[in-house]
Amino acid sequence: MQREHLWIHHEQDATRYWKLAEGGYGGRMSVKQGDSIDFHVSNSRAKYDIRIAREGARREYIATIDNLHGELHPMPEYGYQDGFDWPVAATLEIPGDWRGGVYIAEFPTGQGLREILFVVRPREPGAPMLLTLATNTYAAYNNVGGKSLYDYISTGRERADIVSFERPLQPNVMGNFYFWDQFFLSWLDAEDISVDYGINADLDAEPELLNAYRANLRIGHDEYNTRSECEQLQQFVKNGGNLLLFAGNCFFHDVEYRNDFRSMYCHKPQPKDPPTAKRPETDFWPYIENMRQRTIGLMYTSFVHAKTDTPGVFHATVTGDGRYGFFRVTEPDHWIYRDTGLQEGDEFGRE
Repeated sequence: MQREHLWIHHEQDATRYWKLAEGGYGGRMSVKQGDSIDFHVSNSRAKYDIRIAREGARREYIATIDNLHGELHPMPEYGYQDGFDWPVAATLEIPGDWRGGVYIAEFPTGQGLREILFVVRPREPGAPMLLTLATNTYAAYNNVGGKSLYDYISTGRERADIVSFERPLQPNVMGNFYFWDQFFLSWLDAEDISVDYGINADLDAEPELLNAYRANLRIGHDEYNTRSECEQLQQFVKNGGNLLLFAGNCFFHDVEYRNDFRSMYCHKPQPKDPPTAKRPETDFWPYIENMRQRTIGLMYTSFVHAKTDTPGVFHATVTGDGRYGFFRVTEPDHWIYRDTGLQEGDEFGRE
């Protein structure tokens, strides 16, 4: 996938995938060795197989569920918040010897190949480090069914306050997994680094989970977090644990789990702007008890919201051939530019 600007793909999703009629989702996104996971599938094909693979340095196919009978199911009007309520097409018993990690269940449909992402956890923690996958952010940007937590990728440009985990993720995106996380997982596996895997909600479901680890690793785009998750990480670090943060725009929005972890609530009174004295209500963790700063130790004071009201048009700097990704100096006297020789207006990083 070309990754010059990720939001272009999200805007395409708003028109391509919100009426997704064929696909599937797991009954839950995090399971332990020895547990089972239900696959809820809508499929117009008469018969199909589900192949299960573990993601790593390469995609390793390890199991198949054969000879399933396809059945097409309706997409509920409010499925984006209430869940799609598709029936169970197959159930997978997780063998006790499967390695922890991110797994993909893939199957063909009349609309193309579809995938279901889930995480397998060890029955007992075994690695020194826990990688927490940012599945809350997956749900926040997922607009299958019509709505996400963002107006510009929701039908009618009106966002939702509640989004369900019980719906398919966008094909080719998988909630952001293919944008960032897959690359990091491939590297971890290739380097044979010992890691256990989990998701955001695991910390709320098991508040003592981090006690078994020396480090918690965050990657990609871990933007949506609960109060409990933030406070657990703060205590973890105070107790001598290590937070390894390889993520941008993280710990930014306050969320709550609803309906026994099947959905997520986030109220955005002003989704683009910080709170003011006249409009103090906010869901931004940086402005609620300095929660972001106390969790990760830093905070940027401002950012460029690169989107415009025109789809595909951005404020971000662009080269003559339409590529993104360089910087322009605006404050050359700042200490970060000391001894670089850079002047106001100079550009760097294009190569």
